[in-house]
Amino acid sequence: MTLEPCRFFVIPRATWRDCSTAIRRFARHLIRMLIGKVRSLTQKVLDLALKDVYGRFAKFHRRRTRSSKGHAPWCPSVSPSTIRRAHRRLARDG
Repeated sequence: MTLEPCRFFVIPRATWRDCSTAIRRFARHLIRMLIGKVRSLTQKVLDLALKDVYGRFAKFHRRRTRSSKGHAPWCPSVSPSTIRRAHRRLARDG
């Protein structure tokens, strides 16, 4: 069962073997893509299994708010230390 309509193609093993030996670059590319997808899914399952909700949210927040220069992408002129001070002040004062 899928959440969205899907189409699946069944490729016989002999056909796949012939294509992958004939087009080695394609086969390597496909295998690398599949390995990357499996690693990504494994990490997501580990995160779901081993972290609580707060830990998952914190990781999500860290990924979304960092840019290449360490500034928040939605406010590039404000330094990370300024943001941390503001967060501390909000936590302290409410």
